[in-house]
Amino acid sequence: MKSTIKYLASLVSFICLLSGCNSKFPEKISLPDAARDPTFKVTVQGIDVSQMSITVQSQNKTTVVIPAGTILTSNSSGTQNMMTASTVRFVFTGNSTPETMSQNVEVYCINRFLHAPTQESSYEVPAQDSTSPLVKLAACLDGNGAEHYVRQLAVWMVADDLMNMSKQDVLKKFTEKFIPIMKENLNNKKDSIINVYRKNAPADDNHTDDEVIELLYSILPQAAKQAAQEHLDEYEEAAPLLQNCGIDIATKRFFQKS
Repeated sequence: MKSTIKYLASLVSFICLLSGCNSKFPEKISLPDAARDPTFKVTVQGIDVSQMSITVQSQNKTTVVIPAGTILTSNSSGTQNMMTASTVRFVFTGNSTPETMSQNVEVYCINRFLHAPTQESSYEVPAQDSTSPLVKLAACLDGNGAEHYVRQLAVWMVADDLMNMSKQDVLKKFTEKFIPIMKENLNNKKDSIINVYRKNAPADDNHTDDEVIELLYSILPQAAKQAAQEHLDEYEEAAPLLQNCGIDIATKRFFQKS
């Protein structure tokens, strides 16, 4: 008899789980934990380099917290991984039918030289490392009034460990990264580039379209280095944010005077 009662009790608990009973569910749960809980459905879609759409469905009575610094990994190896820039909460009331909540969340890119996300980009929420310097930086920047791009520069400084590189080494790295990107753009937009060239070329210019493209290919390294230098100069703007977040920039090679 006792074994039967014990079995029935366990069966009731199982049925309760299936039907979404939530009286004992935690008051708060993080998005990464919710993504691994079968009573939640989490969907993350791209928008652009500064926003992601996050949708959570559940019938638990709880608050799903998306902390600043939550890493979102792309399902495409050629697309940037992202990181939430601010803390967001979804409050579920525990209805008998599942509730669905969506919000566009501010994010940072953490792979500068990969493709930006689009509305077709899908993402996963992996297990998180709360001790990561990148995550700690995002938490520090949460609520900071600086422009998004300046905060993004600070994130790239940490994500790519640029702080511990000399400016010359960063310039070389950026130049090497920009060359294939520029080649890809040139290959994909040849017609548009030729049209612009024809509208602005001298009247006596007699280069063929193929010759124009070959000339552009020949100056790509120079153009890439110029673009790299322009981007390099921008990173100085991140110095105050990094300093305010506890990073001693005076000890970092990037900020040292040569």
